[in-house]
Parts: sequence; structure tokens; C-alpha cells
Amino acid sequence: MGIDVMAFDGTGPTRWPFPHAAFELENHAKDDRVAYSLWKVLCLRVGLRVVFAYRADWERGRQMVNAIGADVIAALRPEQRTSIAGQTVLVIGNRGEGDTFPDGYFKFWMLDANLGRFERV
Repeated sequence: MGIDVMAFDGTGPTRWPFPHAAFELENHAKDDRVAYSLWKVLCLRVGLRVVFAYRADWERGRQMVNAIGADVIAALRPEQRTSIAGQTVLVIGNRGEGDTFPDGYFKFWMLDANLGRFERV
């Protein structure tokens, strides 16, 4: 299970520190691949998990967030979901509003582990 990018403190004396953040960059057209990337970062003990994905239009991006939330997050038992420490964020790129890059290009969705769904930030 490879992780695309991980961030470390780098100032500690330990040779094998735990990462502070993990990032997955998944631009595959299938929502299942983005869902897999979300599942991978949820398996990690980090303070920040971010999955980047792209969809050609805003509506398709919104539908993907709902679909993978229902697929991955809804599959967790409530106690599993609420024990997820740190923040989990989906960043969806969308060319439809690319004229206002980066503000219009990226939409951010944060996991509310208590409610079991992603909320737009």
C-alpha cells in the first residue's frame, strides 16, 4: 500500500518517525480509485489526511464526494468512524471554474467523523 506523499517533522532524533500528514493524488476517472485512496489514508495514524482528485465539472465532483463518502465512510462502524483522529480532507479540482485559479479550481470537503459525511469548507 503505497502513499504518494507523507510529511514528517524532521527535527526529532528518531530514525523512523511517524508522519504528521499523508497525501494521495488520484486523478483516475473511476470513483472507485478515489475511494481506494481515501481508504488508504484513513488506515494511517496521522494528524492530516488529504486526497486530491479531479473531475471535469463541479456537479460530477460533488457527486463523487457523496458517492465515495457513502461507499467508504458509511461502511465504517460508528465507533470506528468516531475514533478517526485528526482531519481528513478531499480536495477536488474542477476546470469549470479554472478562470479563478486556485480559488475556483479547488473545492475542499472535510470529514465530519461524528456525522459520517463530508462537509464543504
